[in-house]
Amino acid sequence: MTERRGAIEVLVVEEHRIARAGLRLLLETDGDVVVVGEAARGEQALVGARTLLPDVVLLDDRVPGYGALQLARMIGGLPQVGVLLLTGSVDASEARAAVRAGVDGLLLRDGEPLDVVRAVRAVATGGAFLAPPFTGHLVAALEPRHLGETPPMLQELTTREREVMALLAYGWSNPQIASRLDLSAATVKTHIARALAKLGVSDRARLTALAYESGLIAAGDTGD
Repeated sequence: MTERRGAIEVLVVEEHRIARAGLRLLLETDGDVVVVGEAARGEQALVGARTLLPDVVLLDDRVPGYGALQLARMIGGLPQVGVLLLTGSVDASEARAAVRAGVDGLLLRDGEPLDVVRAVRAVATGGAFLAPPFTGHLVAALEPRHLGETPPMLQELTTREREVMALLAYGWSNPQIASRLDLSAATVKTHIARALAKLGVSDRARLTALAYESGLIAAGDTGD
């Protein structure tokens, strides 16, 4: 496949050839995504990720050779490579384990096909993507907590940084957060960067998961 200037590069990791072909066709339909490699086993996926350094690795959690989460940890350590996990489970504990392992997005195997493209684009630009069932399960598993209370693990954050973190976890974009809090987009980015540094996490998906796990967000709330 000839590389296209400006295209989002994806490595597809799926055991079955027909499924890989279907994912390639789905991803490349709109022209701004290119599948630069395919892998049927975990070992191949790791070599491909290290060699190609794609923007996103689309990883089926049933791929043989390595456990999916072990593979996600290894690939997630590569610079500028996002990991998008395709799974059939909506179990909350498994979702939290996946995010802790370095997964930037979670997709349901029987979800909406267009969500695959949306998720790839989100992860490729440094964002995160959680299919609705995952968000619902993660939030429902927490005790309600008002934003005015500071969870112990977030004590180092300023009030503004916690506000930005909460809205980010609700799924708000940077421009939406900026408008809600009357801030510039650059200031929102700065608050996110500082929260990442203070909490020792590397991306927005992990920051979102930590907002859920710490109880920063009230269960069932939407941030409105």
